[in-house]
Amino acid sequence: MQLVYTTISPEYCPNWGVKEALRELFQEAMDVRTVFGCNSEVRYDAGRVVIEDDGPGIPMSALVMGKSGKRDNPDAIGQFGEGLKLACLVLARMGRHVRISTAGYELVPHIAVSPTFGCEVLAFSIASNDRPSGTTITVEAAEEEYVEVADMFLALSPSGRFYVPLEGGGRRRATASDEIFLPGGRLFVQGVEVAVPGEADAPLFSYNIPVKCVQSRDRWAIDLETMRKAIAEAWARCENPVLIGQLLEAVRAGKPCLEVSSGYVPDQWNVKVQAAELWKSKAAEVFSNCVVGDSLTPPQMQRISELGYRVIVPHYRVQWLLTSLGVRTVSDIEDQLVRYEEVAVRELSPLQRYNLDQLRRIFKRYLAKDAGARLVPARMLDERVGGLYERGTMYISVDVLGQDLRQALMVLVHEYAHHLSGAGDYTSGFQRALEGMVADLLLARAARRAS
Repeated sequence: MQLVYTTISPEYCPNWGVKEALRELFQEAMDVRTVFGCNSEVRYDAGRVVIEDDGPGIPMSALVMGKSGKRDNPDAIGQFGEGLKLACLVLARMGRHVRISTAGYELVPHIAVSPTFGCEVLAFSIASNDRPSGTTITVEAAEEEYVEVADMFLALSPSGRFYVPLEGGGRRRATASDEIFLPGGRLFVQGVEVAVPGEADAPLFSYNIPVKCVQSRDRWAIDLETMRKAIAEAWARCENPVLIGQLLEAVRAGKPCLEVSSGYVPDQWNVKVQAAELWKSKAAEVFSNCVVGDSLTPPQMQRISELGYRVIVPHYRVQWLLTSLGVRTVSDIEDQLVRYEEVAVRELSPLQRYNLDQLRRIFKRYLAKDAGARLVPARMLDERVGGLYERGTMYISVDVLGQDLRQALMVLVHEYAHHLSGAGDYTSGFQRALEGMVADLLLARAARRAS
């Protein structure tokens, strides 16, 4: 038996424990399947974790730190050439017995003093064998440790706790090919849990990122901007109506989650063509009575609220997505509210014509201070608009004229206050004009009585 010393100090990765070490070994089993197309198995057996495959075996060069045959394989989880070595280091440091039997030789890792460097390093006892192929790794571990780590792998999880919701209320187990699933709060890279994103709000969904560029050598460290882009691209590919509906409902409710608060949603130009209509139909359903607050002042808020709309003011990336899906904005509604079509008197019904005549008579007798102000019937683009004022003309909706005279008169007074004040709704100038009209009417009535 030969003892081979590495240059890896047992002080390396001081925060790693059994969980991280087993994770690396389980990952090796997944990568053997991917890289070589062979079979692999991870199981627990009488105080030991057993990881076994029928692949070509582990070459001796794999014991060199940084040496990896998976670096350029986009489908493999590993990439840095460190996982196997660090797993052996951590387990040996913790006194866990590990044995690796592979094609041509067997390994047992130890922590030993290097005669060359005079300090403790990771070392391997190496003995030859007659095994032609395949690898078996056994690790001393508790069953609870095995279950905890297996649950980090979508393909190995014994609990099957992650699922994809289906239309009609059903669900299926999430697999490594799924990118978005429930319950939320976890991040995976190529089917392996790597981190809970370090932001204030937890994600509403769990994600499996198909590219390994989001993680560093320490798999708990994640590049947040790269992760955001990867999640946005996953949503852009999503064609699951239940998941899309749940994301849009969360936006509508303003839920404090990563997707809503930090804009982890698809970029508006990036939704796949085949999924675009699904996204738009879901958005129309969820935001039927909502508008995006792209431009918002207190008067606008009041006016929009009175029209029955709910204003949402989301993260700017969420706003871009919603507007691309056809959700109306405050600016859209404001534009719609000022669009109208004049209606000739001859086109009015008898009731509409009668109420218009009465309004003009009352206006001329009691209100008019400006002979240039006009009162014109109009058909409004938005049927909820009763009237509007524009450049000396007060437009009264034909729908209002078709109701009782009192309602039509209220609209007239409102629009005339705009004419007198030149101010918008809910401003102090507009309020003073309304109050002034009432005061003038009362004083005129008092003067007539006194005379």
